[in-house]
Amino acid sequence: MIVQRVEKHIIKPSSRYYAMLDHFCFLSKNLYNHANFILRYAFIHHCKVVSYGVMDKILKADENYPDYRAMPTAQSAQQVLRLLEKNWKSFFQSVKDWTKNKNKYTGKPKLPKYKKKEDRNILILTNQNVKRKEDILKFPS
Repeated sequence: MIVQRVEKHIIKPSSRYYAMLDHFCFLSKNLYNHANFILRYAFIHHCKVVSYGVMDKILKADENYPDYRAMPTAQSAQQVLRLLEKNWKSFFQSVKDWTKNKNKYTGKPKLPKYKKKEDRNILILTNQNVKRKEDILKFPS
């Protein structure tokens, strides 16, 4: 038996859910950039790496930054932070490989960049967020 673990859905602009999901993708980008700013600041100025768990606590407690709590669910916000953590781990792995094999690279790997202001970021909704009945998806309200 083959288990399907991931589904990808492309929502067209004509869908009634498009505006809501576009807004959540925009919030996802804001959350990604805010968390990336905190990570970059800690790394550049304090030579520290902030873990996913610490970052999650920081953003949950930040009263001045509402985008974490504005995400459709906490799991969606946490998935954004996990994605950013994966990008940082990839950066460190690339730097490690670069020190051994400089000829494989055109230059030293750079820190993960910010998303552009007008862009959107991926929105990950788990089966806890979205329910599927036959061919209909039920989004959180």
